[in-house]
Amino acid sequence: GIGSAPAAPTPQVERAPRALLLGTPGSCADIIAALLTDNGYLVLADRFRADHRSDGFSKFDAARYAPNLGETDERLFARQYERALARLPLPDATPLVDWFPAWDARMVIPARSVFGAVPLILATDDPRDAWINWLAFGARSGWTLGDEVESARWLGVALEHLIATAQHSGLPVLALNTSELLADPAGCGRRLGELLGTEPLVPGERYADECRPQRTLPARLPTGTWQAYAAELAPAFAAFDTLARGLRE
Repeated sequence: GIGSAPAAPTPQVERAPRALLLGTPGSCADIIAALLTDNGYLVLADRFRADHRSDGFSKFDAARYAPNLGETDERLFARQYERALARLPLPDATPLVDWFPAWDARMVIPARSVFGAVPLILATDDPRDAWINWLAFGARSGWTLGDEVESARWLGVALEHLIATAQHSGLPVLALNTSELLADPAGCGRRLGELLGTEPLVPGERYADECRPQRTLPARLPTGTWQAYAAELAPAFAAFDTLARGLRE
């Protein structure tokens, strides 16, 4: 389980991220990252590379760290995070957002212990839209779909972890989807500012390029495109039936 320990009063690392960005392949996380970048945040996307940071999150041991983090493990987790971060060429004083390609809900336990009350930004699109975008455009992480039904089941489990995190983390959470990011970027920027304790975030060039790439193919399919393939891809979409209803509710 995620556990119910209160958030640490202060971060246990010298340079804690201002927020964690959590999403799945095919989600709107790229749009959120662009909006954050437009407003002076450095969104750390190195976890998507083959030579990603090696810290307690990248080699997460759920059996060891759940349901609570002991004092020794907390110090170890914090030290590993700081050492891995120090190897990146980061400008001083720039606010950081750590972007995760996949998220286990139990990682809230070390996040809460090491970072304190770190805000969580969740990219939670309809899983059928996310899956068909993954099918059409691939994933930033380079993960391939493989078997259609198995990949749909994997994506469903990944989204269940995000939902559990939103419901039980005890941390500030904001969930956004593609439709609202495209229809009301100013409103989403206001909500992000409220979450981060700043002025509203203002969409800029990065946001515009991500939503309407210049001289390139689209970066994502229109929301609801999955419906045109409901019959052909029914076996894969069946994995999302209960989850999609839960997201609408």
